[in-house]
Amino acid sequence: MDISNQSLTTPIKDTPQEQIDAYLKQLKEKQVWWAHQVSLNERIALLKQVQQNILKIMDEWIVLDAQSKQTPTAHWDYATSAITPGSAGLATRLYLRMLEDIRDYGKPRFAKNIQQEGDRVQFDIFPQDFKDGIVWRGVKGTVYLQSGTRVEHFDQYQENYQDPHFEGGVSLILASGNYAHLTFYDTFHKLIAQKNVVLIKINPVKAYLSDILTTIFKPFMDAGVIRVIEGGASVGHYVSYHPLVDAIHMTGSDKTFEAIVYGSGSKGISNKEKDHRLLNIPITGELGCVTPIIIVPGEWQEEDFHYQAKNIVSMLGFNSGFTCCAPRVLILPKGWDGSLRLMHFIRHYMREMSIASNYYPGTNDRITLLEKQYPHLEKIGLHDATHQPWMLMTDLDPHQNEYAFRVEVWAAFMSQVYLPFKDTHSYLHAAVEFANSKLWGTLSAMILIDTKTQKELEKTACLQQALLNLRYGVVTVNIFSGYANTFGLIPWGGYPGSGYQDIQSGNDYVNNLMLLKNVDKTSLSAPFRPWPESPTLITNKKIIAVARAFSRYNITGAWRDFFKLIGRMFF
Repeated sequence: MDISNQSLTTPIKDTPQEQIDAYLKQLKEKQVWWAHQVSLNERIALLKQVQQNILKIMDEWIVLDAQSKQTPTAHWDYATSAITPGSAGLATRLYLRMLEDIRDYGKPRFAKNIQQEGDRVQFDIFPQDFKDGIVWRGVKGTVYLQSGTRVEHFDQYQENYQDPHFEGGVSLILASGNYAHLTFYDTFHKLIAQKNVVLIKINPVKAYLSDILTTIFKPFMDAGVIRVIEGGASVGHYVSYHPLVDAIHMTGSDKTFEAIVYGSGSKGISNKEKDHRLLNIPITGELGCVTPIIIVPGEWQEEDFHYQAKNIVSMLGFNSGFTCCAPRVLILPKGWDGSLRLMHFIRHYMREMSIASNYYPGTNDRITLLEKQYPHLEKIGLHDATHQPWMLMTDLDPHQNEYAFRVEVWAAFMSQVYLPFKDTHSYLHAAVEFANSKLWGTLSAMILIDTKTQKELEKTACLQQALLNLRYGVVTVNIFSGYANTFGLIPWGGYPGSGYQDIQSGNDYVNNLMLLKNVDKTSLSAPFRPWPESPTLITNKKIIAVARAFSRYNITGAWRDFFKLIGRMFF
């Protein structure tokens, strides 16, 4: 694919309605064939072609993605574009393995150490192999099934992939606007895991993806099971209500989700109150969240404050702050002398590192609204027509219904709140209760805790109970929750139980390669301060080179690329 003549300023073109009609008719004709007439080996062969296509256009894709986000080539945030093809490639490799497992063993076999813990089943899912353990030293991923599950019934909690009576369906994917690889997660979720044929509507923010998807998904498009369309809100409305669409899945805003289900304006509000839905088909989504990050007090050393400040700033700064799991509310213990010190170093690293751009539409309007809500909003760094600053609003009242608690501000913004600290156990309990009851969303939550304190709280099961009590789909310890998503293997989505009238962070899990029906939540944990320091922090001068190496390794999984990645990371 030649990108030399690509224009990134050309408005997105609307796919004509007659073309959409033709695409959906073609997909409908392939629905049953794809659902149970295509063999596992044929599906595997198609995915292998996709894998090679991603590798061929990896470098061009990185350039296009960075340009679409107005990210300079030397800026640290170029790394979020550099890792994008690798995330799509990793998903492809994992789905390949899923299909191979089903072919060879009848079920996907990613679960390790399946065990009964109290009234639920849990199992390890990461690392999967030696290479995972070396690249992600000390990182562990765990899946928790819902209360009432039993280890002896584990096979019953997995869908039957080869149900001969399943006739499939036509799924519409309303793609995300922030990360391009999420479109692959959504597509494989429907196309491979659920065996639906798929119509992808590209988000206008990611208009450049049209040629990328057409190139990469060519094997599936030739098979007649994927079609790609472009357009704005009018196209989205037309296709969402099309009679040939059997299901909709989206990654984006809860407001968009509600508009599809109930309509917009006053009529939409009335419909929502009455639960009068405009569509009678399944609508699922992975939506946003006011993500909490809970700081557990302990005996931190000077380097701990530096590392965790860099960690927090990195989590917030990735992709210019346009991330659904970025830390939005920093919870600190009042009276712990480390709270002020941590804030000091957070500001220090914000001053050192700049935000790349304000590429997402409406950013400046959201900043203006935020300033009206909080006249004393703290802004750090450059702020002009093409740049946004880091933004902090500190010492909010935990007892109030603060704007920052109930609205996900889609920008490089984080608020901060103090909770009383008498002892670590009661503080952590209060932090969990605050996150559950005061903050909007159920997608992800994060905890930072030093090694000594962690061991102490684990002895009394306090930390384990906090993890289980947090009503979030993904809970991480000492690591950015976004990595649980980019690993491509850990089920990702809002905490179960959200209905259409209060959708919160969504009602489905993507990356569910185990085909599980009873997921409660997943967790990811990491060492408090790994050595050597994580190469994925934005202060790492090699972050772009590491991201490129990650991308190639994630696509191929080859030993050669593994050793090149290790060289980039540690030498």
